Amino acid sequence: ARTVGGLADLLDHGHAGLLVKSADPAEFIVNLKRLADNDSLSNAIAVRARNLLMQQYSQTVMARRYVELCLLIVPSRMIKNGSTE
Repeated sequence: ARTVGGLADLLDHGHAGLLVKSADPAEFIVNLKRLADNDSLSNAIAVRARNLLMQQYSQTVMARRYVELCLLIVPSRMIKNGSTE
């Protein structure tokens, strides 16, 4: 993946992905070849990336985080009373 946006924070280089500078196509090709030539590395990264996805970004986790955020925003008295005002 390219080191743009939050990807560098999300993916630990070599753990759940391989990161390259966004303006360096040669580095991208080197890392792509590295994955293509090393099945155990590509499989290990794939497993770790899926685990990261399931632990941090699954529907269940994201729904829980959304509810927690809503509970922070909406005053508890409104929830208890069923009020929308």
